[in-house]
Amino acid sequence: MSAEPILVMKDICKSFPGVVALKNAQLRLFPGEVHAVMGQNGAGKSTLIKALTGVELPDSGEIRLKGQAIQPTSVNEAQKIGISTVYQEVNLCPNLSVAENIFIGRFPMRGFAIDWKAIERESIAALAALNIHIDVNQTLSVFPVAIQQMVAIARALSTEAQVLILDEPTSSLDEDEVERLFKALRQLKAKGMAILFVTHFLDQTYAISDRITVLRNGEFIGEYMASALSRLDLINTMVGREINESSYAVQNAGDESHVANKPFISAQGLGSTGNMRPIDLDIYQGQVLGLGGLLGSGRTETARMLFGIDHSDSGTIHIDGKPVKLSSPSKAVQQGIAFCPEDRKTEGIVADLSIRENIILALQARRGVFHYLPKRAQTAIADEYIKQLGIRTPDAEKPIGQLSGGNQQKALLARWLATDPKMLILDEPTRGIDIAAKLEIMELVKAQCRKGLAILFISSEMSEVLRVSDRIAQWQGRRRTKRIPNDRRGRSMNEKLRNLTRSQLFWPCVTLTLMCLVNFYFNRGFFDIEIKDGHLYGSVIDILNRAAPMLLIAMGMTLVIATRGIDISVGATVAIAGAVVASMIGGSLVIQDGVQTYVSNVPMPVAIICALLVALICGLWNGLLVAGAGMQPIVATLILMVAGRGVAQLVTEGQIVTVYYEPFFFIGNGFLLGIPFSLYVVAVVLIALLFMVHRTALGLFIEAVGVNPVAARFSGISARALVFWVYAFCSLTAGIAALIVTSNVKSADANNAGLMLELDAILAVALGGTSLAGGRFNLIGTLLGGLIIQTLTYAIYSLGVPPEINMVVKAIVVFAVCLFQSAELRAMLSKHMFRPGEAA
Repeated sequence: MSAEPILVMKDICKSFPGVVALKNAQLRLFPGEVHAVMGQNGAGKSTLIKALTGVELPDSGEIRLKGQAIQPTSVNEAQKIGISTVYQEVNLCPNLSVAENIFIGRFPMRGFAIDWKAIERESIAALAALNIHIDVNQTLSVFPVAIQQMVAIARALSTEAQVLILDEPTSSLDEDEVERLFKALRQLKAKGMAILFVTHFLDQTYAISDRITVLRNGEFIGEYMASALSRLDLINTMVGREINESSYAVQNAGDESHVANKPFISAQGLGSTGNMRPIDLDIYQGQVLGLGGLLGSGRTETARMLFGIDHSDSGTIHIDGKPVKLSSPSKAVQQGIAFCPEDRKTEGIVADLSIRENIILALQARRGVFHYLPKRAQTAIADEYIKQLGIRTPDAEKPIGQLSGGNQQKALLARWLATDPKMLILDEPTRGIDIAAKLEIMELVKAQCRKGLAILFISSEMSEVLRVSDRIAQWQGRRRTKRIPNDRRGRSMNEKLRNLTRSQLFWPCVTLTLMCLVNFYFNRGFFDIEIKDGHLYGSVIDILNRAAPMLLIAMGMTLVIATRGIDISVGATVAIAGAVVASMIGGSLVIQDGVQTYVSNVPMPVAIICALLVALICGLWNGLLVAGAGMQPIVATLILMVAGRGVAQLVTEGQIVTVYYEPFFFIGNGFLLGIPFSLYVVAVVLIALLFMVHRTALGLFIEAVGVNPVAARFSGISARALVFWVYAFCSLTAGIAALIVTSNVKSADANNAGLMLELDAILAVALGGTSLAGGRFNLIGTLLGGLIIQTLTYAIYSLGVPPEINMVVKAIVVFAVCLFQSAELRAMLSKHMFRPGEAA
């Protein structure tokens, strides 16, 4: 070990509204050491890490790395100077692959393209160092939380940092995985890396740490060598009071008079095909049933089925001897069952709501919409549990998302205790909880149990299960974890059909085919292609040509929607850009040698460039409001949608501007090699966009921001800049569409140009399979969606459907297609249409 620290944090202070998070905090990290930072929830551990990694800027203090003063302003900057972090919560992007998550923000390049082979190779090597062998091309979300945590650690290790920070890295890992991680950390320590390790597990602290720093209430208490500080002294130092060693163990009472004679809930043969084999389970009121076993063994799956989150397809459930069907969480709550889930961030808390609102949420849901709990009663309930559970907060109105992880867990527990349940399911209730709080929660569990509450207690710490449980069920092999290899040989026809229907492009292709067949049924010449003067004509060509402006806008809209946004101003942008190009080109009558010709008022290239620049400015304005000012996308773009038509009116002076310059007509009406020129424009934009999103990191960054902006930011992606330029691009595609529209009709109409194009573009994106909630997107799907809309429109007009009902017909078809795009509906259809030959 070096005699000099590699990193020093001195007198770090950080305050938030109403809370002093850090006050003169100190930290020293030495090369070749694992340094543990210990403290209760709210002690300032996570804030200290955020101040070190640029997530939060300290109010005052000094940070030095190798003697040089540093002040990272972002995670990306911290990584560049050699500081890599794995945060308490798994901040990865579940919609991306394992390999993409490991290298997001720093993809190796080969020329202008991402080197995917290098990413795959290096990802496999990074995970192999942790003895993890999985398919790195699989989407991250298919793996359990434990594997996701190991992927996050592999990402940090792959940066070759000088300082590695691990904030609660073992919270989702079992004993074997923890030991695997510790083995990797010892290897890194031997190479001279300085490792900062934050955990609530005392055993792990002493198993891996060389040095310990203790924080309490945001203040530095002391730095100690791990070998010189006993466990009891460490606990006393953390909590600031004497705790007797004997009081740390919760003893099961010998009196079982409070235990019911018959089980409150009894499950026989409960299972789920392909997920969990059938099990039998009895839970008695007045008893704690502990579930042991490795992660992925079926503990959480059992809890989720008992609470109606996941549905079983075999077995029965009886409550108080009566058969019940727990088809949803609301049904379970009506039966008196409460559930604290393992993943509190995504399944537990509502981060933007206050602590009070989170605590009374389940109670209010049980009371119903019209039986409102008065705010005074809400506050009383919240204050009672804040005091009872020791939730550290200045008041109950603070947003729960601003609490530390442990305090969020306590608030989640308070939510369900407030409902006075008959049975409480606790899935990893002490995950991320400090030593003193663990004791309080386990004492509370036993106290509730003595009152007659039935408790199902799940924990990856076997010592906790033994300490608090009256009975223990050991789960092993309940969940089928073996993955089907990526080999198509030997698959049944059902499997092949099921995989086909799950494809994002399946239903758009089916729908477009049906639309074409409907047109063919009523018009036998629908697929006919004629050649006149070397040009291609026909219904299909006409549909493609008419769809061009909408397809261009839909491609830009796809990127906007993928970032969780929306742009309803593109129609107005078409009107503005069309007004500019028409007004500039116009056309003046010139008679030369007796021949009448029209010439452009300004050079056509200049007019086109000006129109595109105006469209780009519209997009920059939208991006500024959304990304810069933080305005809601629909509100931000509504401003331009309303004002844009007025701007177009000003440009055209309230008149329809007619264009007489014939060379301009080629854009919307001309042919090149027999094919409409507008289709070449669409093809060029599509190919360029496909290259950008698939051969560079742009597509990954957009999807990352759309699914988890925080994880994207922590990965070094500039989310705001990305959103800003996505809106700019969307308006630019609207500007290109405006050129085609204006050229096609040979005029600019400020009132009608681009009308309804924004809605058709949004529908095209939805029909193509891109979720309106953001994330994964598919440009080819968008292309198919646009063609579906245009083919449907062609069919409606061809069939002579009255104008007053054609929008209704269009809406019905669009609704049906969007319904089949629903993941829930597709999963249900797949389950009933393609039943496996035998149960798992």
